[in-house]
Parts: sequence; structure tokens; C-alpha cells
Amino acid sequence: EAAELSAEMLKRCTPQLMEKSIKLESEMQIMLDKYETEHIARINSGACRPQVGIIYLDIVAEIRKISRHLFNINERSEMFYENFPAEIKN
Repeated sequence: EAAELSAEMLKRCTPQLMEKSIKLESEMQIMLDKYETEHIARINSGACRPQVGIIYLDIVAEIRKISRHLFNINERSEMFYENFPAEIKN
């Protein structure tokens, strides 16, 4: 969903898309924080092997990086369109 939103915002940047991006970014950060916290608790309780846990946490970290890049694109998409005349924006 974040990648699709970024692609759409590169085609057209609207206040509605920007609002959706901000909301989605917040939801993703909350979700990733929750997944990390819950997984660390599973490792500490012995419900998950540390070797597997490290891989899981690495994957979550990479997803976090990808989402940061996507939302960075979204934040800058508005500046990109400011440089075009109105007839090109539409």
C-alpha cells in the first residue's frame, strides 16, 4: 500500500493523498514498533530461538527502512510538482 501510494503521489500530489500518506506512515511505525517489542518478548521468554529472532528483527528493520524511503518520497512529491506550470500538473 505504501509503495502504491508513493507511485500515485509521483503522478499527482493532492492534499488527500498527502493526508493518507501521513496516516499510513503513522500506522506503519506503530505496527513495526509493536512487532519488534512482541518479538523481543518472545525471544526473552524462550518462545523463539535467538538465531531465528535475529533474522526476524533484521527483516522488520529492513521493512522500516523501505517505509522511510517511501514516505520520504511522498513528503518531497509536493515540492516536485511546485516546479511545474499548472497545465502540466493536471
